[in-house]
Amino acid sequence: MARTSIPKYRKQKNKSGDRAFVELGGVRRYLGLYDSPESRQKYGTLIAQWEASGGHLAVRPEEITVNELTARFWTFAEGYYVKDGEHTSELSWIKSAVKPLAELYGTERAADFGPLKLKTVRARMIANGWTRKAINARVVCWSTDFCAGRDCS
Repeated sequence: MARTSIPKYRKQKNKSGDRAFVELGGVRRYLGLYDSPESRQKYGTLIAQWEASGGHLAVRPEEITVNELTARFWTFAEGYYVKDGEHTSELSWIKSAVKPLAELYGTERAADFGPLKLKTVRARMIANGWTRKAINARVVCWSTDFCAGRDCS
């Protein structure tokens, strides 16, 4: 699995004082006043937790966003879709399949993603030139245990 770089300690300009933040899993985590000992300590703690959990922070299942969920799936996929020490072409397919999902619903809670939103994502895929057959085959495989024990590629 490829090692990702450590997210940077960053500054957001603000009239009442610059704020420190770090972006983890597509979400800004505010740390306090920029360059304060407290913000540096919070940054160190978050990065330690992030590294210890494989590049993800612990989150309650009902609060996880679509972006966080797809990032965690991507970490799994990078280790799973490997043949003879090389990543398979499945990774590029997954990346392109997840793109419309992230564009439309990335910041929403995964728990709020339902059939109507899935139809919207599917419509976007169709508009991008995907065939219904390919889309539906993937949706069935990713959303159920239908593929348990069989190859759905």
